[in-house]
Order: sequence, then structure tokens, then C-alpha cells
Amino acid sequence: LLTILILGIIVPVAVFIEPELLQGKLFLKGVFSYVIIFIVISWVLVVLSIARPALIKKWGAVLTLWLKRLGIVRPEIVLKVVKRINLEVDNHNLNFKMFFSCGLKNFIAAVLLSILHLLCIFSVLPCLIASVGLPFEFLQTLLAQAVFMFLLYFVPTPGASGVAEGGGAALFGLLVPWNMAGVMAIAWRFFTEYLAIGMGVFVAVKLLGWGVTNDIYAHEKDEVVPIPPGDMTCETGEKITEDRHD
Repeated sequence: LLTILILGIIVPVAVFIEPELLQGKLFLKGVFSYVIIFIVISWVLVVLSIARPALIKKWGAVLTLWLKRLGIVRPEIVLKVVKRINLEVDNHNLNFKMFFSCGLKNFIAAVLLSILHLLCIFSVLPCLIASVGLPFEFLQTLLAQAVFMFLLYFVPTPGASGVAEGGGAALFGLLVPWNMAGVMAIAWRFFTEYLAIGMGVFVAVKLLGWGVTNDIYAHEKDEVVPIPPGDMTCETGEKITEDRHD
């Protein structure tokens, strides 16, 4: 979510500075428009859930009643669904308040580390282009990758497979000759995605072994104790974390 927030700020700036990134690319323009609409709606709902939680609860109740009319929600569980929505809205609102109060320092640190992480990822393409002796503009490569990565977060395929390689070839064609764009896209995808996945799988299996996910889930399920929203405080959250580590 934090990465999407950062990219959501960078990408419109990138498109404004480098409009040719989407010029003449109908597919990328369509995906970009869809993503922008999705982001705007999402953040409007997030802001309303913090500033006007009662309004979100009302919308949730109305939506539940409409789903009941359509036969999707059974009449006998309507009240249960509405109560669940209200509880989740309260928890969401409380968590955000805690997040920006006692957790503000950690939030700022997370933002800075996320920006550093993105800069490291975005340095891959310039290195690849330089490795084959082609000229490039560093800022342009950063902006192109920011736009592309932002779009990939919303592609409805597992890991954005297929779209990442094809879209990368189309977008990176602005930076390198067309006969090199596909190679660059695949190499970029390998170093920024597949290599990390492979290393993560190896480390997880090596250190934790097979079947550890089920063990962790069973262990967490036995230890989790629900806490009413009204009792949740910064100190409570820290205590829960300490207990779980112990």
C-alpha cells in the first residue's frame, strides 16, 4: 500500500514531465486510465472512512440491502453482515488514528526506506542499458519504470505475468532500439521480480522447511485473542507484539 501511495504521487508527475511515455500507446493509456480511476476511488473511500466513518457504515448497510434484494445475501444474515461492516470500519478508523499518532516515526521511516527501495529497483534498467553500451537519460528511465510498475500492481493476472513482459517491451522501446526492447523487458523483469522470488523461496525452504506455513497458521490461530476496538491502544498493540515474539 505504501509503495502504491508513493508511485501514485510520482506517476502523474512522470506522465506530466514525459508525456511521450504513453503517447501513441492505446493499451497503456487504457490501463493507466483504469488505474487512475481505481486509485482515486480507493483513496476517496479511505479518506471518508477516516473523516466520515458513519457515512461509510451507511453505504455499507445500503449495499447490503441491495445485495439482499438481488438474492446474493440471505435475509437472515443481513443484520450480521451490517454489524460486521460496522466493526471493520471502526477497527479501520482506529488503526489509522494509531498509525499516525504513536506510529508516526515508524511511518516516516517506512516511507524513506520505501523510496530507497524503489530507487534501487529503478536503477536496474539504467544498468542494463549501460551494460550493452547504449546511451540513456537516467531521469527518463526512472520515470518510465515508475509508470510501468504502477500499472503492474493493478493487472489482474498472477504477478502481472505476460503484461509485464509485453508492456515492458512497448514502454522500454522509448528508451532503447526496438530490437533490444524485448530483451531489456525480460532482463528487467528477471532482476526486479523473478530473482527476488527465487531467492525468497530458497531462503524460506532452507531456514524453515516445507509445511511451515500450516504450522505457523495453526500456532497463530491458537494464540490470537480478539480485543474489542474500544480497548485497543498503542500500548496494547506493543504488548501483543511482545507476547507473540516471546
